[in-house]
Amino acid sequence: MRFRKPNRGDIRNRKSFLLFPKKIQEETRWFEMAEWEEQYKPRLETGIRMRQDICMGWVPTRWLY
Repeated sequence: MRFRKPNRGDIRNRKSFLLFPKKIQEETRWFEMAEWEEQYKPRLETGIRMRQDICMGWVPTRWLY
């Protein structure tokens, strides 16, 4: 099995049944099959400088129709 650590700015698409509400931008969806785009970027917007690899994560950016 090969695992590649994502780089800053990488994009992936996710598809799942939303049992619980999920909000992206100003739109909330739930109880439906949905597809959305996620980007690997800093999750926390703080003024404190932390190690970049700790704060990085997949952040939903937009719904795909």
